[in-house]
Amino acid sequence: MRLFVGVPVPVLDLGGTGIPRAEEHLTLAFLGEIDPGREEAVMLAVGSALEGVVAFPVEFRGVGAFPSTASPRVMWIGTAAGSEPLIAIARRLHGRLRDAGFVSDDRPLVPHVTLFRVRSPGDSTRARQLLRDHTDRVFGAARVQVVTLWESQWRATGAVHLPRRSWTLGEAATERRGANGPSNVETSHRSGSSSSF
Repeated sequence: MRLFVGVPVPVLDLGGTGIPRAEEHLTLAFLGEIDPGREEAVMLAVGSALEGVVAFPVEFRGVGAFPSTASPRVMWIGTAAGSEPLIAIARRLHGRLRDAGFVSDDRPLVPHVTLFRVRSPGDSTRARQLLRDHTDRVFGAARVQVVTLWESQWRATGAVHLPRRSWTLGEAATERRGANGPSNVETSHRSGSSSSF
């Protein structure tokens, strides 16, 4: 099974971009193919990483590209407010997953929501237009309250992402980690989890 950890993303305002929809998640940690028998170990590692993490706001703002805006291959919407706690959570996830014996893509996170992959001259033209016209546009905002483990399945119509388990973040911050913990992640002694959205 192909697994990744991320946060659900609300429907974003894409009016005027010519793009019908964006991805419905923001990936925090990608594990790839995992033996189904080890899924429970993944869940334990993710739950440990999220222990005490408190919900926070995020703003979806600006357009970017991988590997670069000069040579776009993947177009995305970035984040402004909320970027730092997303990055800190990703670091915690990679650390716990690594401790549990899993190999994940631990390159520094650039929080983003994928728009589309550039595969044709038409896509290239649309990418240049987006980068020119929507560099600092606000596409929406939300409160990150849930982190989800998804399974990605390939079907004839494309990739389908199935939630395997979700963890609800705490609502009351009582502590801010400093030098001895991940920066910019508020923590609380209250935390919970659920098996669905």
